[in-house]
Amino acid sequence: FFRSGSGKLYPRSLERLDWPFVKLRSFFPYHNRWQQFYLITFPRPEQPEGSLVIAGPGGQIDLPWISF
Repeated sequence: FFRSGSGKLYPRSLERLDWPFVKLRSFFPYHNRWQQFYLITFPRPEQPEGSLVIAGPGGQIDLPWISF
Protein backbone atom coordinates (compact mmCIF):
# COMPACT_ATOMS: atom_id res chain seq x y z
CA PHE A 1 0.00 0.00 0.00
CA PHE A 2 0.95 3.66 -0.25
CA ARG A 3 0.93 5.78 2.90
CA SER A 4 0.34 9.51 2.55
CA GLY A 5 -1.02 12.29 4.73
CA SER A 6 -4.55 11.33 3.70
CA GLY A 7 -4.15 7.74 4.90
CA LYS A 8 -3.52 4.47 3.09
CA LEU A 9 -3.99 3.97 -0.64
CA TYR A 10 -4.33 0.44 -1.94
CA PRO A 11 -3.40 -0.57 -5.51
CA ARG A 12 -5.91 -0.11 -8.31
CA SER A 13 -4.38 -2.86 -10.38
CA LEU A 14 -1.67 -5.47 -10.23
CA GLU A 15 -0.51 -7.01 -13.51
CA ARG A 16 2.26 -9.49 -14.17
CA LEU A 17 4.64 -8.33 -16.91
CA ASP A 18 4.61 -11.13 -19.44
CA TRP A 19 7.26 -9.56 -21.62
CA PRO A 20 9.69 -11.71 -23.61
CA PHE A 21 12.91 -12.55 -21.78
CA VAL A 22 14.99 -10.32 -24.10
CA LYS A 23 12.82 -7.24 -23.42
CA LEU A 24 12.92 -7.82 -19.65
CA ARG A 25 16.69 -8.20 -19.85
CA SER A 26 17.03 -4.81 -21.59
CA PHE A 27 15.08 -2.99 -18.84
CA PHE A 28 16.29 -5.12 -15.92
CA PRO A 29 19.89 -6.25 -16.69
CA TYR A 30 20.10 -8.61 -13.70
CA HIS A 31 16.83 -10.37 -14.54
CA ASN A 32 16.89 -14.14 -14.57
CA ARG A 33 14.27 -16.70 -15.54
CA TRP A 34 13.31 -17.36 -11.91
CA GLN A 35 12.12 -13.81 -11.22
CA GLN A 36 8.71 -12.30 -11.91
CA PHE A 37 7.97 -8.60 -12.47
CA TYR A 38 4.68 -6.82 -11.81
CA LEU A 39 3.18 -3.44 -12.73
CA ILE A 40 1.28 -1.89 -9.81
CA THR A 41 -0.85 1.24 -10.21
CA PHE A 42 -2.23 3.40 -7.39
CA PRO A 43 -4.82 6.17 -7.37
CA ARG A 44 -3.30 9.65 -7.26
CA PRO A 45 -2.87 10.79 -3.65
CA GLU A 46 -4.04 14.20 -2.47
CA GLN A 47 -0.56 15.09 -1.19
CA PRO A 48 2.62 14.76 -3.31
CA GLU A 49 4.65 13.06 -0.58
CA GLY A 50 4.33 9.71 1.11
CA SER A 51 5.90 6.29 1.24
CA LEU A 52 5.42 3.01 -0.56
CA VAL A 53 5.10 0.24 2.03
CA ILE A 54 6.20 -3.25 1.05
CA ALA A 55 5.55 -5.92 3.66
CA GLY A 56 5.84 -9.66 3.89
CA PRO A 57 6.76 -12.48 6.27
CA GLY A 58 10.33 -11.15 6.56
CA GLY A 59 9.28 -7.67 7.67
CA GLN A 60 8.32 -4.30 6.26
CA ILE A 61 10.12 -1.56 4.35
CA ASP A 62 8.99 2.01 3.72
CA LEU A 63 10.28 3.59 0.52
CA PRO A 64 9.99 7.41 0.63
CA TRP A 65 8.17 8.92 -2.33
CA ILE A 66 8.79 12.66 -2.74
CA SER A 67 6.68 13.78 -5.70
CA PHE A 68 4.27 12.55 -8.38
